[in-house]
Amino acid sequence: MNQAAAVQQQKIDKDRVKEIRRLMSEGGEKAVEHKFGEEAKGSAEYKEAQRQQEVARRRAREQRERAASERAAKDHSRSEKGKAASESAKTVERKPVGEKEKAVQARKQQGEREKEVLSR
Repeated sequence: MNQAAAVQQQKIDKDRVKEIRRLMSEGGEKAVEHKFGEEAKGSAEYKEAQRQQEVARRRAREQRERAASERAAKDHSRSEKGKAASESAKTVERKPVGEKEKAVQARKQQGEREKEVLSR
């Protein structure tokens, strides 16, 4: 930013920019004209308020696009993981991890062996 632009930036009434920005978001140009008059649209404060609003709109749009992209990637990842998990579940029997699961598995196997013996 050159020196002249920096001096101009300092001369801008920040409270007036804030008020113009608020009016623009609530009622548009008509609200600004009603409060400050027609000549306000040519002021440096009005131009700064417009610039700030454009920056805010651009940031919001970029955030929405980024969030949508991240959601799509996450959904795609989940569907791929789900497919892989269902395939591996079909081919590999899950092994018991805890003592309780081991005991349950052992009882099932014992019951199956007893049924086998009785069916002979």
